[in-house]
Amino acid sequence: MGFKKELGLFTAISLGIGGILGAGIFVLSGVAISQAGPAALLSFLIGATLSLMIGFAYVELSKAYPGQGGAYDYARLSRGPNYGFFTGWIYLGAWVIASGYVTLGFGEYMSELTGFPAVPIGILLIVVLAIMNLLGVRISSAFQLGLIVSELILLFIVIAISFAKVDFSNLTPFVPNGPFAVISASLLGFLSLTGWDVIAVASKEIKNAGRNVPLAIFISIITVSIIYIGLIFVMTGILPYQAYENEAAPVVVAVSKVLGNRLSTIIIALIVSIALAATANAFIMVTSRTLYSLSEEGHVPKIFSKINARGVPWVSVIAVNLLKIGVLIFGNLYLYAQGTGFLYLSSFILTLLCLPPFNKNYKRKISLIRKLIIVFSVLLSAFVLVNNSTEGIIYGFVWMIIGCIAFFLTKKMSTDRKTTDL
Repeated sequence: MGFKKELGLFTAISLGIGGILGAGIFVLSGVAISQAGPAALLSFLIGATLSLMIGFAYVELSKAYPGQGGAYDYARLSRGPNYGFFTGWIYLGAWVIASGYVTLGFGEYMSELTGFPAVPIGILLIVVLAIMNLLGVRISSAFQLGLIVSELILLFIVIAISFAKVDFSNLTPFVPNGPFAVISASLLGFLSLTGWDVIAVASKEIKNAGRNVPLAIFISIITVSIIYIGLIFVMTGILPYQAYENEAAPVVVAVSKVLGNRLSTIIIALIVSIALAATANAFIMVTSRTLYSLSEEGHVPKIFSKINARGVPWVSVIAVNLLKIGVLIFGNLYLYAQGTGFLYLSSFILTLLCLPPFNKNYKRKISLIRKLIIVFSVLLSAFVLVNNSTEGIIYGFVWMIIGCIAFFLTKKMSTDRKTTDL
């Protein structure tokens, strides 16, 4: 039994926007602003540029391999199964670790409303969304679309109201911590604009994937980039950049300064919590489908490729959400951000290397200008990657080592089983 094609263009866009919105701006914006100051605007512009260029590469790959499921399938089909596994495993780790700061952020914002501890709230979110996804993609995608439409309307209203309260003196000095801080924070800007690739992962469940996947990717990136840059501008203009240091709920801090009462803070916390719930929902789609694909090709145990009558890889859904609960309990916000950034950029670089001029056996011819964009994307990704923290690199390599162990154990089990059969 395979997947059901139940997602149209607007649902695919809602998945992409949901994967981005909330994953960074509502949690990591404070980290980026405290690091780069008002020049976090430049950090997010760099991040948006890199995200668009990588989006172009994904669009090219989606045309070469229509209906395939994202980074893992693109890497496997263009460079072979072992390269595909390594890419897919790193990609899976990035999303699993990213769920840590998304669910923690949800818990922090809901804690503003309820007074309950953040971690138990985050665990409850994971459980509820897991159950919803087990009921089928039609239910979870309808939930996603409703959240995104209401969220976009409310965000535009909040930015418009906040703009009138901007104090331009807070924007100077513009680069208080030097250019290196701007480059370093661009990793967070880029990370805040990731998540659109959930569209590629969901290709097997999208109607007319050859047309709808590229459109949904570009519309998602451009829409969210405009919102993010607007929100970063009003945040840095409302308060001095130092005010966001160690703030897990930076948007609430900024907007409460504008609206100035408890009720307004509650409303914003509720909006942000809805956004983070949409992001967490998109994360379930991408992690479970990636694990399913790894299992389907025999890189991890076959049990993870079981699909129920609703077309849902139910074992993978349960497994990744149990893993996410562990990440939520034992991690911290800084390591979530840095570890995710390292793994995510690594997976993007490996995916970009599937394209010309790095892959001479690529099945489609592309123009010189497109090749130059791909080369520049790899170089810019590598430049941002090497500016990651030592802790983030260690976090990433630990995940890679776990993957290598899982790969060889699965191979050994498969070989032993074939020997027994003989």
